[in-house]
Amino acid sequence: MPNSIPASVFSFVRQNATDKVCVFINFSDQTYTAQFKENLYHGKYTDYLGGEMVELDAASRLELKPLSYRIFVK
Repeated sequence: MPNSIPASVFSFVRQNATDKVCVFINFSDQTYTAQFKENLYHGKYTDYLGGEMVELDAASRLELKPLSYRIFVK
């Protein structure tokens, strides 16, 4: 899934008929705020590690600290 910082942030979506997971990984030693314009990831998710509800859309910006990752599931 394309993002605004492809050289440092790896992002992908996996889904089947009932479930979906969006993963964002910062492989760099810098903090980045990435944007994701593809509508493939838009929707309401649960943060897999934190448990809070998150809504991702075209206006969403995701801050990723160095060598960190975020996983969203629905």
